Amino acid sequence: QHLAVVYNAFTDEVRLYVDAQLAATATGVRGAAWAAGGGLQLGRALVDGAWVDPFSGVIDDVRVYSGVADASTVAQLAAMQEDPTL
Repeated sequence: QHLAVVYNAFTDEVRLYVDAQLAATATGVRGAAWAAGGGLQLGRALVDGAWVDPFSGVIDDVRVYSGVADASTVAQLAAMQEDPTL
């Protein structure tokens, strides 16, 4: 399955796409800007200062893009074909 999460900081909207289909939307929580001090964490959650809920499955590929992807771009990404314009 292809999962895409899109966050629009201007509207505070979070969208979850599953296999290029919009599955859910939510309102994000706008916080103060911050500078990342480490790597991207996948497969676990930080709750009350402790890392919990490790993911026991397999993740084949992870891509991170800046900007807000529209539904058309998410569909192109889900096609899993090489496209140098993305």
